[in-house]
Amino acid sequence: MPPMPYYYVGKGMELRVTDDWYAGKKSEYMKAHATALAMLEGEGAVSFEEMASENAALGRLTINQVEHFEQDWLTDAGGWWPEHPVRELLHHGFLEAVKIAQEAGLPIEALWVCAEKSEFNPCQVYICKGPRQVTVILYTPPPGEWVTDNAVLTEPEHIWVVKVRDEYDGRMTGSPLEHLADVRDKEIIKRQLMCTPPPSMTAQS
Repeated sequence: MPPMPYYYVGKGMELRVTDDWYAGKKSEYMKAHATALAMLEGEGAVSFEEMASENAALGRLTINQVEHFEQDWLTDAGGWWPEHPVRELLHHGFLEAVKIAQEAGLPIEALWVCAEKSEFNPCQVYICKGPRQVTVILYTPPPGEWVTDNAVLTEPEHIWVVKVRDEYDGRMTGSPLEHLADVRDKEIIKRQLMCTPPPSMTAQS
């Protein structure tokens, strides 16, 4: 995922794992629901670290991404939001989302939104059931910059934003701006969101 000096909306490489799980036919994503429930509840429940490692073994995540998820998201002491029970919120949030989606017979899509809004408490999980999917939104405050050796925004997200241009837009390498209109001394632009590409598996060995 990219450095985030102001705000961020996207998936990053981590939440694209959810897309992989729910990209198939209904029979396939209903099977994914059953697998997810078995992993998230009961005596057979596994940790997020184990889930991440399994996805790395399948080539869906890199080792660097697994370590980042463990150290920055899940670690109670020294993580991005040590004062909040992030692990428990993610666990219960996704568990409830899977239950809702399974009952509705719908796939899941997840997004991460972070912004500096004092009226929101950090780390909330929103679940929206629509006619075609259940959308999960992870809301957090900005965690600050996460910089890797290859922190260049060159990996396009399948997400576009239409907005009033601000100073953040000019800093996004590899994300060209499309001018749409000028309204009351404001420039309305369209921009495709970008994220940091995953480090190669070879570079980590």
